[in-house]
Amino acid sequence: MKKFLIGLLIGAGVSSAYPGMKILESYELPKKHELYSMWVFKEPLRLFVLFTLGYEGKMFFYSGGIVYSGEIGLDGPHLSPNESSWGILYRLKNKYYLNLNGKEQGPFTSVSPPEFSQDGKKWLFWYEQGERWSVNYCGTEFGEYDFIFHKPKLSFDGSKYIFGYKKDNQCYINNTGEIYGPYGNVDVPVFSPDGRSFAYEYAQDKKKYNCVNGKSFGPYDLTDLPVFSGNGSKFAFFFAMNLMESGKTEYYEHIDGKTFGPYQESGYPGFSYDGSSYRFSYKKDGKTYVNIDGSEYGPYERVVQSSFIGNTSKFYIWYASGGKHYIYIDGKDYGAYDEITDFHTSADWSVWEIVYKLNGKQYVNLNGKDYGGFDEVYRPALSGDGQKFGFNYADAGKYYFNINGKISGGYSFATYPVISIDGLHTGLIYFKDKKAYIDIDGVLYGPYTDAYSLQFSPVGSKFAFIYVKNKKEYINNNGISFGGYESVRIKFSDKGTLIATFMQGKEVTLAEIE
Repeated sequence: MKKFLIGLLIGAGVSSAYPGMKILESYELPKKHELYSMWVFKEPLRLFVLFTLGYEGKMFFYSGGIVYSGEIGLDGPHLSPNESSWGILYRLKNKYYLNLNGKEQGPFTSVSPPEFSQDGKKWLFWYEQGERWSVNYCGTEFGEYDFIFHKPKLSFDGSKYIFGYKKDNQCYINNTGEIYGPYGNVDVPVFSPDGRSFAYEYAQDKKKYNCVNGKSFGPYDLTDLPVFSGNGSKFAFFFAMNLMESGKTEYYEHIDGKTFGPYQESGYPGFSYDGSSYRFSYKKDGKTYVNIDGSEYGPYERVVQSSFIGNTSKFYIWYASGGKHYIYIDGKDYGAYDEITDFHTSADWSVWEIVYKLNGKQYVNLNGKDYGGFDEVYRPALSGDGQKFGFNYADAGKYYFNINGKISGGYSFATYPVISIDGLHTGLIYFKDKKAYIDIDGVLYGPYTDAYSLQFSPVGSKFAFIYVKNKKEYINNNGISFGGYESVRIKFSDKGTLIATFMQGKEVTLAEIE
């Protein structure tokens, strides 16, 4: 990939453009580009930009004062969970490369996106060179193999890796240097969420097996990868016998060492986060049921979805019967609805919302209380503690908001309401007479040509949004406006500081704003 340095314009320091603005990086590009996308890392704070010049058939990627240019085909950025490490894939002269934290890897015949540990300090990717496949774990190469079974995995902390491969017509699993096999075939391996356990599926002599922590379960005619509880303490999987015998197939569930069945059909099992509760769906006598900790729920015509809620043992069952849809939650059935379009809960799982259709109208059911019917309901918002709710809806060609039961509208258009995590603040974006307005707790900002990216800080009570006026973009930070720029991106850091990237001409700047 061609790369070239770009000139540093402004070092870190305080800017007079806005009180409290600290310039972290500011660079001038060799030529003006169209902005395709822009990101900002959390740690360390660093500008990360993807540009495109479509008429030249090129794409440009910028990080740390270097612009990398390549043929169309850039893929990324792929970030570690904490956003401290990154990787981007690109093609140049029919070869593929991976740029990993600024270091070029390649050329390859093909290459995968990187897999990162939670802290971004460990990484893994796999690639093809000619007709041979290899794995690179933090600079250590494994291979060359006939094939790599996607996708190799890292444990949560990156101290362990696991992948399946084929060599000399035999298949193996490499678990942090310990080899399992040979097998006829292997499937994608997995770690438990805490990284202490591992599992994979393999085939031998036309039979299927599951292996968990080195112990094999089988043989089966059909099975799938085991699933682990959130804390990794329990595992479960389903399997089938007599698969090739018409009308005699039997399905079973293996959960924490206990087998349930046989059934006509059986679905994927699941656990509550701590593994204290389990669930699975199954079919018998033509009807579908859900087993929660040994208790049977049903019969239903079809189970759309069932799951535990958050880190609790509370659960819901979304099912269909008689051509209608229902949700069973907290010991009660809600329905009958023509269709359920959304179901979600507050962060503390104390409040839940169902968005549903009935007789051509849409409704919101909030903890058992119905609102509606409307022509259209858009995804509701909930505060983290569930004490404040809001949604916008359309009725008779106009748009309205319902915030904790208080109605406002009608507007020519409105976007989703935004509620702060603590539930103390609400932000609304709507359009009236072809102009955009933002309402923050009853204080009105506008009119603007457009407005978007409204957000509240994760701590404190700050708000910020971007608006457009006279074809320029501006930032409103807690009621104070500054700009205008050709393009702006903003987001709050975990500490509540606003991070902004903005482009003016050929100059791109990253700033921290108090």
